[in-house]
Amino acid sequence: MEPPSLLSLHLLGVPKLVRADGTAQLLERRDAALLALLAIDGPTARSRLIGLLWPDSDARRGANSLRQRVFRLRRWAACDVVSGDRTLGLAPQVAFELGHPYDPNSADAAELLGSADYGDCSELADWIEKARGLWRTRRRQALAEQASRLEAEGQLAAALQTAERLALDDPSSEHAHRRVMRLHYLRGDRAAALAAYERCVRQLEHHLGSEPGEETQQLAATIERSGALQVDGRALRMPLPAELRRPPRLIGRDAEWRLLEQAAAQGCSVLLDGLPGSGKTRLLQDHAQAKRWLAPVGARPGDDVVPYALAARWLDALRSRYAPPLTPELQRELAPLLPRTSDALPAGMLEPSRLTRALADVLALCRPTAQGAAQEGTPGLSLDDLQFADSASLGLLLELAAAPERGWVWVLAFRSHAEPAPVSQWYGRRAPGQVLQIHLAALNEAHVEALLASLQLPGLDPRAWAAPLLAYCGGQPFFIVDALAALHLQGLHEFSAGPDAVAAAWRQPGAVSRRIEQLPDDARQLAQVAAVAGQDFDVDLAAALLRCPPVALVGPWHALEQAGLFRGGGFAHDLLGQAVSASIPEAIARILHRQVAVWLEDGSAAPPRAAHVAAHWEAGGEPARAATRYDDAADQAQARSAASEELRAREAAARCHRAARTPDGDERAFRADWRSVHLLLGLESADVALAHAEALLACAVTPSQRAAALEARARVLCERFEPEAGLADAQAARALATDAGETRLRLLAEQRAATALMRLARPAEAVVVQQASLGLLDGLSDEERLYWLSDHATALDYADRRIEAVQMFDRTIRQAAAVGHWGAEGEAWGNKAIALMYLNRMGESVEASKRAIECSRRAGAEHGNLLIDEMTLLGSLRDLGRFDAYLAQAESLPQRLREAGYPVWAWNAENDLAICFLWLGRPELAHRTLSPIPDDQPPMIRASRWFTQARLWRGRSVPEGTPGPAALVRAAHALIESAGGTGRSYVRLKVALEQSRDDDAPGALARIAALEAEMLEREQFMLAMQALLLRTELLASSGAHVEAAAAGRELLERCVRDGPLPGLYAPEVWWTIHHAAAPADAATAAEALRRGIAWIEHDALPHVPDVFRPSFLERNPFNVRLRAAAVAHG
Repeated sequence: MEPPSLLSLHLLGVPKLVRADGTAQLLERRDAALLALLAIDGPTARSRLIGLLWPDSDARRGANSLRQRVFRLRRWAACDVVSGDRTLGLAPQVAFELGHPYDPNSADAAELLGSADYGDCSELADWIEKARGLWRTRRRQALAEQASRLEAEGQLAAALQTAERLALDDPSSEHAHRRVMRLHYLRGDRAAALAAYERCVRQLEHHLGSEPGEETQQLAATIERSGALQVDGRALRMPLPAELRRPPRLIGRDAEWRLLEQAAAQGCSVLLDGLPGSGKTRLLQDHAQAKRWLAPVGARPGDDVVPYALAARWLDALRSRYAPPLTPELQRELAPLLPRTSDALPAGMLEPSRLTRALADVLALCRPTAQGAAQEGTPGLSLDDLQFADSASLGLLLELAAAPERGWVWVLAFRSHAEPAPVSQWYGRRAPGQVLQIHLAALNEAHVEALLASLQLPGLDPRAWAAPLLAYCGGQPFFIVDALAALHLQGLHEFSAGPDAVAAAWRQPGAVSRRIEQLPDDARQLAQVAAVAGQDFDVDLAAALLRCPPVALVGPWHALEQAGLFRGGGFAHDLLGQAVSASIPEAIARILHRQVAVWLEDGSAAPPRAAHVAAHWEAGGEPARAATRYDDAADQAQARSAASEELRAREAAARCHRAARTPDGDERAFRADWRSVHLLLGLESADVALAHAEALLACAVTPSQRAAALEARARVLCERFEPEAGLADAQAARALATDAGETRLRLLAEQRAATALMRLARPAEAVVVQQASLGLLDGLSDEERLYWLSDHATALDYADRRIEAVQMFDRTIRQAAAVGHWGAEGEAWGNKAIALMYLNRMGESVEASKRAIECSRRAGAEHGNLLIDEMTLLGSLRDLGRFDAYLAQAESLPQRLREAGYPVWAWNAENDLAICFLWLGRPELAHRTLSPIPDDQPPMIRASRWFTQARLWRGRSVPEGTPGPAALVRAAHALIESAGGTGRSYVRLKVALEQSRDDDAPGALARIAALEAEMLEREQFMLAMQALLLRTELLASSGAHVEAAAAGRELLERCVRDGPLPGLYAPEVWWTIHHAAAPADAATAAEALRRGIAWIEHDALPHVPDVFRPSFLERNPFNVRLRAAAVAHG
């Protein structure tokens, strides 16, 4: 008997593993490839898997990587996912199925392993391409067989649905297109059959460069001679009844309505998601109208390339509804969001913090009117279709939504599975109860029947039609109504054909095209202009492009509304606009895009954002003009520190510069690519940035280009903790820049050299390198100067000039804030947080880490320094006893760091996590957390792991054959020395302090006193506190009661003065003071005991997860001792 399936492996689209309870784990690309190999090829030799997945690694490293991945999969699944030893296969409990080609609701159209790219593993890439080809062939064969069977059975509507899917899946198949033409013709739809022929002609020309064959042309001629199809003697142009343009009632959303009412009553925000067509917009509109809220404001396709597009639209809606009295000062602050007559903006007006404050003032002005108009509860603001929103608007609006005390309920709506990253991050930072999540599920059969009954369409039996419509349309209201509208416009307005006819209208690519073809010519042209113009569409633009007065558009506009295609100022649904756009011949679309771009630029409209005009020029086949405008857009985004927007614009600019083939195109493309490498380092993984840096170097031609490419690669290599290679690149870049007379490039190369020297523990040299150029910074841009100053402050920190470093960080932060550069400000805050930790100022360090994360997120970062800042903050949360918050993020942090290309930091994150488990009373779990570190990792990283292991074994019995704490410390010291030492005082002093633990008491005390003095002199105050703690322990254990009590008092005073101690377990400190002072200073001992018990029971215990509470109280030795002492002292 086969074991039950505990896991389901999905390889189509986004690869994932799904547990029996429905919990899903998205698979990293190599994990996905590993499981695909085993699922499709069956049991496979371990050596072959290693060779495919890690072709550039030696056998040992590859085997270790494979072992770690298998272990992580097993840890998530709580059971084996992969089984076997030399030969690996899928575990018996893993069920695998590619999909069912006959099922219209399956994910079969998706690619095997989605869009994952395996270009860095050539043999694996070949295997995957073959597997993808085999799956596509299987899918297409199944669709063809299904279509033939249905046609033979006389089920023409269902056969047409399948044939349309096949033609869409295999657009170069003339046979597939011919089948679609024939089925349309057999169903009496001549216009659709001819439209299918036109699509066939376009697709064959596009994919094969050929014309249809004789058989296809003869079929088209037969259809053409058949004449226009008539129904009851009338041509098929019938306006849609009002019920099909907007159903009279909102059906099946009672539960969601109640949740919105609950949110309004409680004043909490809402996240609303649903699939396309699920009725999100209708629900928001009806609810806002009932509550007398501001009507929902939606993002539109194309907004993502237009900074502040949504925010400007939202502000316009606020002003139209509530007419807030804007003072001249407030209007100046809002300048980027208000209509204006030129692209120029006052200096500093693009700073997001100023815009946020100004919008908050507007909301405050609107609130009295809004509160008076609202039916009950708090007034509300709804934002729709946020999957299309630009990141600049999201940054502003989400910050406003983060402040419920301003007195508004926010409803944020987006498509399921398309939640914008800023919204996810915003939700993750909200406290429990602040945000209500609502998912719009598909309607059930009873809901569909009720919806049909509300339409009251002649001849339509709601009960008979409900089940077929549910099956064909997936329970999404928009598609249900749209399918009925398509049938109506095909002449089936009495619905006498019965529910089987609805299959013909269900999501066919030709359905909207047929509806368009049946419209008058002027209405069809208006729809095509609207589809091409996108969010730039309005009456004035349409009148200009169609060369008619605006009043002449009344008839065509009305015809589009009657056909259910238009509502309000444009398409009734973005999917309709996409369908119309797809139906426009490519040559015509290019002309229209060029006309839109000209109209936008010639002053006929309010000045557009550069990225949007660029997109129209590019789509219009004008890459040179597009490139110039993309450059402008990138510069605008850089001025706002909108890194993700800038990256998109830089990449588009490089693409268009190369396509334009202008004399300076390659140079301008190179500069855009160089900038993209630096942006990728903060937005993507270091691996991605390195790949782009390598490509940049490969295409560098001139000495200046080689210098720039080497500088970029040097920065990436330093972030990847490869400082030797980074230093070599930086020095080579400096030499090339000097010879070429490029002062700016030389300064940047010196900056990278300084970073590499710091990574190599040569901070004094780093400071010297940079100080020689302090007077030349005017040659850098604002952004470059800010990062240069931040790196210089970091060098001062490494060189034990820490107080001076904090002052330099503060200078950088002030300058970055003044110009609104979130990325540079975030980096300075993050590095300052580390410096403050070494200065033993943990409270300030925590706040600095929070500011770093906030700034980095506002700059659009998702990886890189953001993860490192999170690690710093998490370490402080752990030290403060916030174990729940720490574990919620820290357990996944090592893997996230590895996936982001920062494996060195991942080892450190494992060390931190192990110490947390030790404090929670689970030393065995702490040991298991520490995965093996390969010998090719930096010596300091391996030594740090041994120090962590020594810390885990102190005070515990060491198993036979396992190195004890003293041996581990000696081995770590020897490893560091064999690598040339550290050159950095922190590591040297930390090693010496650890070695003192194993000296005899008199010698150790003398050594610790000397170390403590040097630590204070070098501004290593955190280490000095650790030295004082160890001195107190040794004095107490040696019986020097008076000296021990004095040291305990000093330690207590410093703790009270400076706050929590970074890196130390607070109860260990309080126990040490209590134990040392008890024989000679009862008051100090009692105070330490009181503080220790308070920390355990009030600061930490409420934040200890339930699973760890028993071990935390009963197995942590310091907690046990303090609680026992408290009992003994009453």
